[in-house]
Amino acid sequence: MNNEYYRNEPHGNHSGKRSSYAEYVRRERTHLDDMRAIVPRTTMQIVSQQLIALLIFVVTYILLATEYREATIATMAGVAALWAFGILTPEEMVSYVDLSAIGLLFGMMIIVGALREARFFRWVGVYVANACRCRPMHLLVTLTLMTAGLSALLDNVTTVLFMVTVTIDIAELVKLDPKPYILSEIVASNIGGIATLIGDPPNIMIATATGFSFLDFLVNMGPVALVALAVSLVYFRMESMKNMKKAKAEQQRQKTVAIEGQEVTPDRRLLSTGLTTLVGAVLLFSLQDIVGIYPT
Repeated sequence: MNNEYYRNEPHGNHSGKRSSYAEYVRRERTHLDDMRAIVPRTTMQIVSQQLIALLIFVVTYILLATEYREATIATMAGVAALWAFGILTPEEMVSYVDLSAIGLLFGMMIIVGALREARFFRWVGVYVANACRCRPMHLLVTLTLMTAGLSALLDNVTTVLFMVTVTIDIAELVKLDPKPYILSEIVASNIGGIATLIGDPPNIMIATATGFSFLDFLVNMGPVALVALAVSLVYFRMESMKNMKKAKAEQQRQKTVAIEGQEVTPDRRLLSTGLTTLVGAVLLFSLQDIVGIYPT
């Protein structure tokens, strides 16, 4: 390391050699000190960003759980905080948006909206209640199975919302406790939602990330959903047996549900359009490998 200094300096200038060497050593030590300072500073920056991101996530989650603000406002505020603290750039934010999943959800929400406007859910619920002659146990099984089936094809939140509304109406008319029915429907909606690709938003995101098809979900998750649904039906039947026995004989023999005709008469034109679109979408999902049209 010092040979260059001795070769370049005259033999008589020993003080110059010592001065140049000392300056060189000082520069090297300064450089090493700077390098030692950079590594901890970078590590601390990374750790601090991680802590800030975690704090933003926790605060956003608390806002969502407590419903202190609307979910959209809370999540967008969290995203804005990530940008303000320099944790994410606008380009990174855009890259994280799953447009395929959003597009599929958008389309399914339009179909569900059409069925809702056509009064499909209320019509089916009242029809099932009349077919079961409002017998409590038959109602429990039928409404639970119907909720699971609808949740496998539609957004389970919307399905639960309308099934619960119909259940409460029926329970009030036949003087039954609606809680066992509602609890069973909530569980059934989650079970039905796991069976298909379009049953729940997380399924859509999983399919987008992994490339799973509609049939992949149905073949692998369908049997699991059926077993879980059977277990839940047995459980709720046993838990609800006491309440069912308390129903009066005249309530159990009731034949029909007296709801105004306008409320149970669907908009046939809109209903046919919505159901045709839904059936066509499900068929295309099932045949995606053949037709080359993918859900996401």
